[in-house]
Amino acid sequence: SGACRQRCLDPLHTSCCDRWPEWGAQTRCLDPPTGEVLAVPPAPGRLLLMDQDISHAVTAPAAAAGDTPRYSLVLKLCLHSHRGSVAPPLAMPGWGPASAFGSARRLRGGEEGGEEGRG
Repeated sequence: SGACRQRCLDPLHTSCCDRWPEWGAQTRCLDPPTGEVLAVPPAPGRLLLMDQDISHAVTAPAAAAGDTPRYSLVLKLCLHSHRGSVAPPLAMPGWGPASAFGSARRLRGGEEGGEEGRG
């Protein structure tokens, strides 16, 4: 049997209403090498799929949210590959390319910074 590589992900699903853009509570992802932060606002049915090693936090809702809670479901997902040293891909080809920011964007040859609120 060959070596097994794995990729561990944190899928974060937000269950909320359409008023969240004005209510805040973004998930903020940090790129340590650059200090760049990507803010992803909650949206109905949004699934944020990220590598488990990405530092991230949820910001508090704005006062406009009142007592309305923000619910998120976060799981640990480990994908295993039995193709030697090749780790499974982060996304399926039909999903389109993953969004890179900070130092990952530079590694891909992009020059611009992260996109605030992209998700």
